[in-house]
Amino acid sequence: MLDLEGTDSRLLKAVAECLLPDHFPRLCWSLPDGRSVWDLPLSSGIAFEWTVFLAIASEAFGRGYQLVFPSLQEPVLAPLFVLRNEIPRAHGAQPGHAASRQHRHDLHLRFLQSLVPKLTVTSPTGKPFSIFREGCPYHAIMSGASYEDRPDITVLPGCPSRGFPTLTQHDRTVEFGFEFASGLAISGSLSVIDSQSIPCVSRTPSSGARIPVAGIVECSVKKGVGHARKQLEEYRKLFSSGELVPACYLVTGNRVGAFPFPHRSVDLAHLDASALESEFRFAGRDILSTFGLT
Repeated sequence: MLDLEGTDSRLLKAVAECLLPDHFPRLCWSLPDGRSVWDLPLSSGIAFEWTVFLAIASEAFGRGYQLVFPSLQEPVLAPLFVLRNEIPRAHGAQPGHAASRQHRHDLHLRFLQSLVPKLTVTSPTGKPFSIFREGCPYHAIMSGASYEDRPDITVLPGCPSRGFPTLTQHDRTVEFGFEFASGLAISGSLSVIDSQSIPCVSRTPSSGARIPVAGIVECSVKKGVGHARKQLEEYRKLFSSGELVPACYLVTGNRVGAFPFPHRSVDLAHLDASALESEFRFAGRDILSTFGLT
């Protein structure tokens, strides 16, 4: 069995390379502290989450979806690929925790990347979906909701408006726009400043909006049933928009038994990369079907 407290996630790296062999070596997997995602202990869960992400991308490609990694198209975003899709925030109650401190990437670039999907996938019929990691910035801006936990993977039915997000006013402002499949279009701007709250200068609609979410994936190498159920129930409530209730899916490295949400257990006891790859691919296919990306 894989050692969850082991020194790295090399086997998952081998799986990830097989899932998207043309894209994997071109993506920057370096964390802000200089380590690679694939050098972290398996117990951190980060390599596991990214492998699930790549499985979704690979299976979407196999269904004829066009894949676009924005960080591969914008060189300035390339080193920030693995950062969370979370708008930088200062934690005023904690000295030294300003958003601009102790970070090797400039604040304006982190604001920009927070609004950029890690991946957009477009169906053969031209319907786009945007996939975010550890955060959903447009929901945060338009809902005004405050929450500590962030879904590991969030899928929105739509994509950023052409040319957005973009930095303006000498990198002091980032403007955004997003168009949803439902016809909803949002736009606005954020100030690039250290702030305990989201520094929203303007937003349209000005009163906010209920953002449609196609699906949410929670990943864990080892998670208890009770905690996972509570987490997904809270996500479903938080991200529901009118009649559209997001599908929720759990992927774990341990068996969870009976569970009220769609789920898949990837058997991390496999020491063979091809067998492990098959399990991740199965999870990716099931997630796409559950979210309506057929």
